[in-house]
Amino acid sequence: MADTVKAAPNYTCVETIVRTRLSSGFQARGGCEDSAFDMLRGTYKTAEADRIRVDVGIADNREVFSWPGEHSFVTGDITSLVSGGIISSGSFFGFLSDIFLNGHGHYFYTGNIAVNDKTLASFRYTMSRSASHFVTRTHNGREVMAYQGEFTADPASGDLHSLTIKTKDIPQDLASCSLNQSVTYQDITLNGKKFRVPSMVELQSRLIDHDLANSTTRYTNCHEFLGTSTVRYSEDPKLVAASNTPTPALPAFPAKHHLKLRLSSPIDSAKAWTGDPVTATLENTLRGKHGRLLAEKGSVLTGRLVQLTEFGSDKPYWIFGIRFERLHTRDGDYRIALNSESPVDVPTSAHGLFRSPKFGPDALRPRERRGVGAFRTLGSHLLLDREFVTDWESIAPHAKPDSPGE
Repeated sequence: MADTVKAAPNYTCVETIVRTRLSSGFQARGGCEDSAFDMLRGTYKTAEADRIRVDVGIADNREVFSWPGEHSFVTGDITSLVSGGIISSGSFFGFLSDIFLNGHGHYFYTGNIAVNDKTLASFRYTMSRSASHFVTRTHNGREVMAYQGEFTADPASGDLHSLTIKTKDIPQDLASCSLNQSVTYQDITLNGKKFRVPSMVELQSRLIDHDLANSTTRYTNCHEFLGTSTVRYSEDPKLVAASNTPTPALPAFPAKHHLKLRLSSPIDSAKAWTGDPVTATLENTLRGKHGRLLAEKGSVLTGRLVQLTEFGSDKPYWIFGIRFERLHTRDGDYRIALNSESPVDVPTSAHGLFRSPKFGPDALRPRERRGVGAFRTLGSHLLLDREFVTDWESIAPHAKPDSPGE
């Protein structure tokens, strides 16, 4: 395993994440005891769900992330892209380095087991907090957690087959009783050599309020890349055009201009993922000082769907967030940041405006609220088309546009 980790070249994969939060209509007695959760078995229903697509790159034995199709990887912390809910990273090298490379863990052979008619060697291991690099982000900053688990391997080849990571050493302000991850592996060929990389990671957290938070991550379309390469998975011409020029090289569009935007790329909850590109057209002409033309009507704006979350209840509803990042005009492109001036509640043909006193601004989950338009709409299926017209005001773009967060 140590040789495999050290020899792996730089590569990138598409990472898809499906997250759910399950709640029960009943309150169990007790705290984090197994019996408290066992009492609620069979009563859980999906209270919240979303799905996310990002690009993950593996370079110098660390993970870096970006939205799909970006011209470069922008962060080593996936929580900078994805806010709220349960999310993790480190499946490629973080845990493997702790367990197999650093030499600080303790692991024990427990015998051979049969899995799908295949004989595998089984091990258990422990990792103390002092030796661990398993980090969680809390209100007080980053905190390290101890963990333990099991792994299986092919006794003939040494190929890792599965790995589990379990911890109850969780900071109190995360309000979680336990955190369990299960990783299964696949073979990919890079530069003519076979490497073992994760195929799926299943993550579950038991929460103190007796909800269950689940996440399933899959890795596909893995390719080797060079540090100077442009990695792109989409041939959508608008997305390709938007990524040809590095964003920091573009001039910033001036603040305090009103924009009326008509959505030109449909958003269908049956097909869309958080991270998908979004395009809109400008419905009004924009002029600067002395009447100078800045952008003509019909100019295209490109951005991202940064949240798409379904909430289950007697009246299911969606919260979605859009961030526009570029304005494409006849005379050139601008980097742009916009705040929405439209109502939070989006009209639906069947139900009219959705207004609920239970949900204030804090229910709109994108942490990067500056430059994000966040909206709610009632119904079990979200479908937005060219009839979705919204009002925005331009603001000063962030000083480092390629750094996530505002």
